[in-house]
Amino acid sequence: MRRDCSLLLFTLIAVNMQFAAGLFGFGGKATEEKLYEAAESGDGSSVKTLLSSGAKPDKHMADDGSSALILASETGHCDIIYALLTHGAAPDLCRKDGASPLMGAAAGGHVDAVNLLLDQGASPNLQDNNGASALMFASDRGHTHVVQLLLHAGAHPDIQNKVCV
Repeated sequence: MRRDCSLLLFTLIAVNMQFAAGLFGFGGKATEEKLYEAAESGDGSSVKTLLSSGAKPDKHMADDGSSALILASETGHCDIIYALLTHGAAPDLCRKDGASPLMGAAAGGHVDAVNLLLDQGASPNLQDNNGASALMFASDRGHTHVVQLLLHAGAHPDIQNKVCV
């Protein structure tokens, strides 16, 4: 009898905890995972709310090593980039393939995002695992304004990649 009561009590507590988690918004996905998803979808309002609630901008990363900042940079969402950087996101945190947020912004031709990342300390001379730099990505895709911005910021035009030397 006592064991049955204990099991019943445990079940009631578990059900109430699940109800409270849903009601008060805790439990389920980690805050950092929600932050990553909000950055991926371009939801600046949710990103700012989650960061204000204590989400760590560099904590959750995808299997390829992408961070919320890389996703926001690739899509040129400057409001999200700024929010992440001002809440401690590392401007040069790279994916597993070595690609940086600046490379993603440069490849996409996002002039404002490139400028913001550079202003916040992103290095214009990082190279991915193949030796490519942000300048190479912008140049290969014909983003002349980004190329000029990167050169003005000190990007080295003489860097060679490992693929086409």
